[in-house]
Amino acid sequence: MSRAKEVSVPKMPRRSPPGQTGGFRKPEAGPLTREGIIDAALNLLNQAGLNRLSMRKLADALGVQAASLYWHIRNKSELLQLMADKICEDMHWPEATDMPWRERVRGGMVSYRKALLRYRDSAEIFADTPPLTPHRLRLIESLYQTLRQAGLSREEVALSADLLNNYVIGFVMEEVRFAGQAEKRVGDEAPSPEILSDMEKRFRFGLDIILDGIQARLDRGAHSPAPQPHPEEGRGPGSR
Repeated sequence: MSRAKEVSVPKMPRRSPPGQTGGFRKPEAGPLTREGIIDAALNLLNQAGLNRLSMRKLADALGVQAASLYWHIRNKSELLQLMADKICEDMHWPEATDMPWRERVRGGMVSYRKALLRYRDSAEIFADTPPLTPHRLRLIESLYQTLRQAGLSREEVALSADLLNNYVIGFVMEEVRFAGQAEKRVGDEAPSPEILSDMEKRFRFGLDIILDGIQARLDRGAHSPAPQPHPEEGRGPGSR
């Protein structure tokens, strides 16, 4: 991605969970529950990052043996799915039925980005886990329903929702990457309000471009299937 000028970006969570200061603290002793395990995993995610998150380290943070976790959660893959579902609880989809479809989608995507930014490496978790849990499926259904009510065909709904999801996840990944580079340059210096608003402006601009494209398709009344590649054209990466 080329840039006309170098822009600083805000720092993402590194050492402490949102709303806390200091190092990670083990929770008080008590009955081990699935909800408690997920909360501890999210705290550990902000503390150590996704690459260092393991069932063993999570057990250490909870003050239990790793085998105790498997009574509640099958494996790390399921843990990541449950963490993603918990993050979805922070996302809010506009429920006003009289709100234009564009405003509802914009509000949902803005909330999506904000929720991802509350947890370190959360965009990677969403990119690498299937949406099979209740809160996550509920948000997907809300997006599908809104796009369908706007007038898109079923195929266009699925393709548009996929595009919006990939945009938000990709933007947050880039935002976090640039944040890490900026942190190396400026140390612990807090980002200015101008920097924060700049990233907000960039996100909303790109989102509006996508929404403009969906609106243009609606205005044309085009509900045709997505174009198929010509047989002689090269196949995509990863094709066999």
